[in-house]
Amino acid sequence: MADFSTVQVMSGGQSASVALMMKNQMSLLQYPAAAANAVVLLIVVLLMVAAILRVVDIRKEL
Repeated sequence: MADFSTVQVMSGGQSASVALMMKNQMSLLQYPAAAANAVVLLIVVLLMVAAILRVVDIRKEL
C-alpha cells in the first residue's frame, strides 16, 4: 500500500496507483467498484502479512 499524496506529488499525477484508482471511482460515484477494489486490496495485504508471519518467527525477532 503506497502513501497516496507522496505518489501523486512525486509522479506529477501521472502514476497509476490503487489508491488513486479508488479515489477516481469514488469521485465518479462508482461506489460498488471502489468498495470491491478496497476489499481485494485488503485481502491481498492480509495474505502478504500472513505469508511473512509464516516465514519470520516473530518471537525470535523480538
